[in-house]
Amino acid sequence: KGLGVAGGIGFGYAYIYEHDIHEVSSYFIADVGVDKEIQRFERGLDPSIEQLIALRHKSQALSETVSEELSHLLDAHIQMLRGSRLVRNTKLNIETNKINAESALKHALEEITQAFNALDDAYIASRQSDVHQVSARVIRNLCDITHKSLQDLPDNTIIFAEELTPAETALLNPKTVKGFATVLGGPESHTAIMARALTMPAVLGLSEAFQNVHSGDEIILDGLRGNVIVNPTEETRTFYKKRAEDLVQQSKRLSYLKDQKAITQDGVEVSLKANM
Repeated sequence: KGLGVAGGIGFGYAYIYEHDIHEVSSYFIADVGVDKEIQRFERGLDPSIEQLIALRHKSQALSETVSEELSHLLDAHIQMLRGSRLVRNTKLNIETNKINAESALKHALEEITQAFNALDDAYIASRQSDVHQVSARVIRNLCDITHKSLQDLPDNTIIFAEELTPAETALLNPKTVKGFATVLGGPESHTAIMARALTMPAVLGLSEAFQNVHSGDEIILDGLRGNVIVNPTEETRTFYKKRAEDLVQQSKRLSYLKDQKAITQDGVEVSLKANM
């Protein structure tokens, strides 16, 4: 059970996606090596920015809604790597505490995370995940770690992961990926926004980690109610196939209505708008 953040029902087979876990080493730097360590940190920023720019170009091939949303997000990530508090505090930590770049970045990230957690706004507080994603990218480049790709997955894949970044989500192929479920994330997250833009079923914030799910297990993923069914019975499979068909019909009816003028029964044309 989790939070249904993107509607629709996905049928497929589990694919367990595990991020490359890298423990950040921490060690002291001699006074004479501080400037060189700051330069090493800056060399980790350059490929990170280049990767984000490349992703931004790649996003232009996506649908207009997804492309626009992802472009705004990637622009924000790029700005974080150009003189932001994260960058300034990392350099300050290297200089003041005489520690290596990875450890200095981790300390700067912890300080920013504490500031986000103190906020009383759930939407703004959830933006800390963006800072974590940017930091993880820089650390991968500092440590020369190759990021695992979610391209070229088998047909009818349902992805299970601790977390998916918005960029990873936006680049999923809807022809092969029929939905995803994660332990982390919520309805305000950019990952949820991407899933809705792609109209891809998604369940975030799973109440239990997926230790009992194995790659290849048959999965039904209900992105409306937040249910994830593992190895369903024939009765359950039939029930959800009927629900999926009903949702398709409902969508067709709504598609017909969306271009109709909004006119009251007494003939007055009105403007119908929504602020999401």
